[in-house]
Amino acid sequence: MGLKVVISHPGRQHSHQTAYALQEGDMLAKYFTSCWYKPKLFPFNLLMCLPDCLKEKIRRPLHSRYFRPLDPQYVHQMPAYEIFGRIRNFLRVDRHNQTVHWINSKFDKYISKKLKKLKFDIFIGYEDATLDSFTTAKKLGKFCILDLAISHFSFESKFISRCGESDLEPISEDIIHRKTLEIELADLIFVPSRFVKRTLVESNVPESKIRIIPYGYDNSIFQPKETYNDTKTFTVLFVGSAIHRKGVPFLLKAFKELQLEHAKMVIVGGADFKLIAADISNRNPSIIFNPFIPQSELAEYYHSADIFVLPSLFEGMAQVVLEAMACGTPVIITSNTGLEDIVREGTEGFYVPIRDVDAIKQKILFFYHNRSEIERMGKNAALRVQEFTWQRYRQCLLTTIISDQKMSR
Repeated sequence: MGLKVVISHPGRQHSHQTAYALQEGDMLAKYFTSCWYKPKLFPFNLLMCLPDCLKEKIRRPLHSRYFRPLDPQYVHQMPAYEIFGRIRNFLRVDRHNQTVHWINSKFDKYISKKLKKLKFDIFIGYEDATLDSFTTAKKLGKFCILDLAISHFSFESKFISRCGESDLEPISEDIIHRKTLEIELADLIFVPSRFVKRTLVESNVPESKIRIIPYGYDNSIFQPKETYNDTKTFTVLFVGSAIHRKGVPFLLKAFKELQLEHAKMVIVGGADFKLIAADISNRNPSIIFNPFIPQSELAEYYHSADIFVLPSLFEGMAQVVLEAMACGTPVIITSNTGLEDIVREGTEGFYVPIRDVDAIKQKILFFYHNRSEIERMGKNAALRVQEFTWQRYRQCLLTTIISDQKMSR
């Protein structure tokens, strides 16, 4: 019998791709998550009894917790904590970070008890949701891997104090303590980019236990556009949570100050209502907000956009940038998006400094006045990103786990 791996994530992120990689390598023992859509099993099979219009309305958001290639027999779901967490969030019992921390810690305690009854060799957990699980796995003599999707927490804390980002929620001491112990307990740390690795090394995490495994995009959904926009309307696209950390206030300010004729900005994703309230209440016709779009329909937005802009303050590796590039759309991003090894300045798009409204305006104007560059850079982007698929991610993940296990023996 070969290596067996247990994965635990209180949400989803890219954990389903990790689980699928291990399924492909016959190494997956169990995948724990909060909610997972199993169409043929109770209670989800009851949806078939509903009218088509209602059935589809309920099913659409469930698809964000569904991945057809993953065998449901490996998936164990525990939705209660997420449901309670959403209720706490709605009632504003805590700040958002504290609510997420509450969900993560409760879920983690549940998983740590489950681990005692399982046969496995390796445990993979995610930041702020794996301290108790790591502690239990270590007592059982198991190998622990921390999958870190974003920069080291100390980078975020220093960033908030140094840049005076009052709109970013500070990290509490109990969360810092928890994350510190998780990093210390981890035998390996998986990160998606050199940017994240740098933040770890700068925080005195041993470089020897850090492995870079870049994320990917779904090349069955996101494919190059066949034609480029030949209409008068110039479209700027943002996809992701419309929150301060993603640089949305700076993008909105830049776009509104430009006052471009025949131009619109489309924002796709959940939002901090405070950031977009004025534009919604004033019914600004040049700013369009779509709160929820299934990933299967996102390609249409990338195809219809002239440029994609993500001026994030910090990320791990922004998958939406890969998706935009795959659709042949040039990008304007910051170096903190984790794409420094992929996007080349002036070839697939441009980099702008964080929090720099004037720089965002300058690059948007460049594309607005040089439409031929949109097609040139867009085609470059589609070619450049081809190797960064989820297939490549899964292969790299398996190779890394197997090679590190051989070295540790």
